Amino acid sequence: MDEKAPLPGDEAVVVMHVQGRVENTLRLSNNSVEPYHHTRRADEPEGAKMLNHHRKCLVVGAVVALTMPVYGQTNFEGITVARHDLELGFEINGVVADVAVEPGQHVKQGMPMVLLNSLDAQAQVAQLKIRSTSTFEIDAAKAEWELGKIELEQMKEAFSRGGATDFEVKRKALEAERSRLSYELFRQRQDEARLQLKQAEVNVERYALRAPRDGIVETITVSKGELVREVTPVLRFVDISALRVEVPTPSRLADRLRVGGPAKVDLDGPEGAPPIGATIYHIAAVGDPASGLRTVTLEFPNPDERAAGDTVRVEYVLDTAQPLNESRP
Repeated sequence: MDEKAPLPGDEAVVVMHVQGRVENTLRLSNNSVEPYHHTRRADEPEGAKMLNHHRKCLVVGAVVALTMPVYGQTNFEGITVARHDLELGFEINGVVADVAVEPGQHVKQGMPMVLLNSLDAQAQVAQLKIRSTSTFEIDAAKAEWELGKIELEQMKEAFSRGGATDFEVKRKALEAERSRLSYELFRQRQDEARLQLKQAEVNVERYALRAPRDGIVETITVSKGELVREVTPVLRFVDISALRVEVPTPSRLADRLRVGGPAKVDLDGPEGAPPIGATIYHIAAVGDPASGLRTVTLEFPNPDERAAGDTVRVEYVLDTAQPLNESRP
């Protein structure tokens, strides 16, 4: 074949990349594979872009293989994922006291799912509740202060009649001041106990793994009596009230999309069922230079709780009638 001959329409070229270097170029035709050599024209892009921009090009990397969409295409495929897919664990070490849920169970936000033994923490809370509400020490200190003030007045009266010395008056004055300071100290300690109680109540909550939102318990990896380590996942939690689809999209098309813009998702439901309206949730700011693709994430409601992981067809609803099949720069 002439090295300058154009690639036939029913053939494709595979460009083999290893760590960003073009290692080999092959031609696929009629179930055969053979080396392909191409002499680039002066006005033709380099590398994998040497192909006609309306042709499909397979770029094989070190790990994955992607088929580049045809420019001008607005229909793509993607795989649905849960709106939220979380692996949850504890912030502390502990022993499992109770597993309150089962795999597949629907839970409401705030519902306890796994509990650790928290007897020590609960005892501390009970102790601080007593200290933060008890007024015995405060009342006793106040009584001492009131007594000190009365004795000081009596001593001053005795001093005025010559029945007491100046030193005795000063001593009673200092004793009364010390009683006042004791009263203020016990009031401060009660305020501190209230703050410590709040901290202890927060600490008790660390022994309970609660649902962060409405959702479904997917898997549980611990049992009652088992020792768990901090930050080790013990439960997988999913929210499929809405599903998301990550769609590899040509950068030229992604530039024309906007977050919050419309799209359609075909779930392969009953025959004749219309596609579901979706919203563009995120558009990647960085694309893959080898394939010219950027990831666009869609989100759509899932009231029937259809399981995630299905391959679906996606169609972008463009805001303008600008043609997409023009040549890429």
